[in-house]
Amino acid sequence: MQTQKSDKGITALDFLRRNPTMPTTTASRILIKQHPKLFNNLEAVRKIIQRLRGVNISGHTPDAQLADEWRNIQAEIAEPIPCDFSPVRFSHGVNNVLIISDAQIPFHEIIPLEAAATAGKREKVDGILINGDFWDCAEASYFVRDPRLRDITSEALAVRSTFAWLRSEFPHAEIIYKLGNHEERWHNKFLHHAPTIIALLTATGRGVENSKSIIGVAGLLGLDDFKIRTIETRNLVLLGKFLWCLHGHEMGGGAYNPISPARTVLLRTNACCLVSHFHQTAQQTMTVLGGDPLVAYSLGCSCNLHPRWRPVNNWNWGFALCRIGKDGGFRLTNNRVSPKGETW
Repeated sequence: MQTQKSDKGITALDFLRRNPTMPTTTASRILIKQHPKLFNNLEAVRKIIQRLRGVNISGHTPDAQLADEWRNIQAEIAEPIPCDFSPVRFSHGVNNVLIISDAQIPFHEIIPLEAAATAGKREKVDGILINGDFWDCAEASYFVRDPRLRDITSEALAVRSTFAWLRSEFPHAEIIYKLGNHEERWHNKFLHHAPTIIALLTATGRGVENSKSIIGVAGLLGLDDFKIRTIETRNLVLLGKFLWCLHGHEMGGGAYNPISPARTVLLRTNACCLVSHFHQTAQQTMTVLGGDPLVAYSLGCSCNLHPRWRPVNNWNWGFALCRIGKDGGFRLTNNRVSPKGETW
């Protein structure tokens, strides 16, 4: 009996170390599910976890092992939480890329999307980069007040339908979908309103890093069906050796609604960059003393140009085509799209 009691404490302690912020009740249910021979009573497991965490319970004191570990903490630099900022790249051999962004489905427009697809097929692209905000995620927005716009089912169907169309237009192209700030609304909805669901999915191996998790956009929309590679983090895409592609929200505050988004990103990064997010076609160059010239691009959007939340703006439709050379250099054409679907 004493051995089983000890096993319970060791098992629960090990679980809590791996899941330090998980709510007590959620942790109790998972422990019962994972170790039914040790745990079978929810309230009893809750009391074990509370003791281990030092929560005062009538007639009990904090777990001696954990309390001893706290008092006799080792003098060493703690292990940091890893933050991998490695760039994402297309597969070797992909050197002709179509770049689109900011469709904000279901508030998208067909004309700019069809214009981009037409240009992509004409140039025989073998890669497509969707550079953020392809899905609006109005259902998860803090700004939307109209209940008619909060319909996750219709939104998801519209996004899946458009991805199916894109794959049918480019059946052999490698497609990378980098999430923007609008898609992050879905993650934030879980973080703020469903922490216990996140804890459960993470503890059972179905967290954000798992593409089939409903926490992830790829899992929610079923993008594996269309062989679409989804970047659920803020890691940047690198085309060739020099052109960094970011959505724009990665730069944080102070860069929103700039007079020249291309100039802003160039001054922020001091690198050749392409940025979406601002819905404006623009270009900015800078000559570095004793070095190579730098250039930054801002990409036009594919969404409605006069939405109810910002009917007056300086947005325009657009897309880009990037050809990558054998030496890792690039040649990019930043296209505008007219209301009639003409490009220049």
